[in-house]
Amino acid sequence: MVTDRYLDEFIKLVSALSPRLRIAYQEVSDSMEKDREATHYFKLDETRLGRDFKVYDFLGESIGWPSTLVFIVEEIVTPLQERGVRFSLELKNHMINWGLQIYPEGAHEPWLAICNDWKW
Repeated sequence: MVTDRYLDEFIKLVSALSPRLRIAYQEVSDSMEKDREATHYFKLDETRLGRDFKVYDFLGESIGWPSTLVFIVEEIVTPLQERGVRFSLELKNHMINWGLQIYPEGAHEPWLAICNDWKW
């Protein structure tokens, strides 16, 4: 589905968080109707979260993972938190390590502060 190992693991960990959350394939954003142009993305309570996974993969390769991870946080992580989905310790550790791998050393403390604000 995607080539980046951190993104692939993120998708697996997030999809296991809640029965309210699932991976949709070729569906219209807010229904179960088919849309051949849509690929894989998350749905929470049948409402789309974020972009197609392949778009994140493309963005990571083209504009860089530091910016793409910000999109993932804004478009998937924050909406999940706002809708009451609690994260597993495994997801927390994954997100921390992902950020530490892609952000320069001077950004590590702010990244850790962001991660520690999430409900785990």
